[in-house]
Amino acid sequence: MARFRFPHLLPWLVLALLVIPLASASAQSFRRGDTNADGAMDISDGVRPMLWLFSGGFEPPCLDASDANDTGDINITDGIYILNFLFLGGPPPPYPYPDCGMDLTSDALSCNSFPACESPSDEFLVNVQVDAELQDVDGLLNLTAALKERQILTTVYVTADYANRNALLISDLFQQGFEIACHGFYTGEQLASMTYEEQLDLLSRAKLALEGCKPCGTYKPIVGFRPQYFSQNEDTYRVLDELGLAYNGGYKVGQIFLPGHEWDTCSYGVDAHAFSAVPLTTVPRGETRIYLCDIACAQVEKMTGAEFGQALQTGLAQSLAANEPLVFLLHNWYTGDRVKYDYWQPVIDLIDQIRQSGRGTFVSSLELVERCTLPPGP
Repeated sequence: MARFRFPHLLPWLVLALLVIPLASASAQSFRRGDTNADGAMDISDGVRPMLWLFSGGFEPPCLDASDANDTGDINITDGIYILNFLFLGGPPPPYPYPDCGMDLTSDALSCNSFPACESPSDEFLVNVQVDAELQDVDGLLNLTAALKERQILTTVYVTADYANRNALLISDLFQQGFEIACHGFYTGEQLASMTYEEQLDLLSRAKLALEGCKPCGTYKPIVGFRPQYFSQNEDTYRVLDELGLAYNGGYKVGQIFLPGHEWDTCSYGVDAHAFSAVPLTTVPRGETRIYLCDIACAQVEKMTGAEFGQALQTGLAQSLAANEPLVFLLHNWYTGDRVKYDYWQPVIDLIDQIRQSGRGTFVSSLELVERCTLPPGP
């Protein structure tokens, strides 16, 4: 068993009973011995109090947690206590350990912050993704007008052929504050069936079409992408890097994911690439899971508008319980068609419910990446 020694601390052993003047007590939940409040105990937890006491290091965020032996003060014996427990079979820290809890000992120690034990905020992020494709215009106008009326400026994923036919409309949406992202060149393309060169050519032309014309005043930065039918492969990833795209929305929680990220609901970095993966929310249905997309729920799951509304409510409850993002996808020609289909009202009801609660923050896909991204790797 490894033994950890700190010879540079020997001159300070005479200070073993030194007590630092401490602030008043605080009723913050914490885990004793986790001196850096990161949710795990390792050698750094034993070293940090010593560095603070004797080397001018930063004060631990929770002094209660640094009182590893629960004597009511902090001195060199606390660091030694933690190291003995970790590496020499010594006793564990007194309560609260290993679970979070309040200090049962009356002392003057404070606990200003302990993120690993703090209750999650009841605020959560909501990303409504709108697809613009095929021949429809009215549905896109319906959706974007309803969102803007509610002060929601989200992301519109546009195919290049749609942008070529409706260039002024897409530019106007961008001027209004909507983010414009790339949804490939045309509806139904299968990137995974193409060579790298074919994908590079197609997506390069798509990005150029969406960006518009700088001299004409229609230019818009394109940093996001989602592949048609989620069709992609490693060649697609190489192309996204070459085009300088910041995120790829071609993932679904628990269904389409990269290794180690099966249940991640925040976006996450992709190993060996410069972009982040943005997963759509999935919810349980029977023995399987479905992702929150209007046409997938309508055409594959054969769900009515009311049933889609129930699925959205399940996603909302799931996000509230875990303080995780709610990300769902709507199509201009489906939910946006208020006459032919019955998906409009359940969607509007959910959005209004979230707004009236004051708990959800609506963000674009890019803002979601900026505010909720995990590092790459398992």
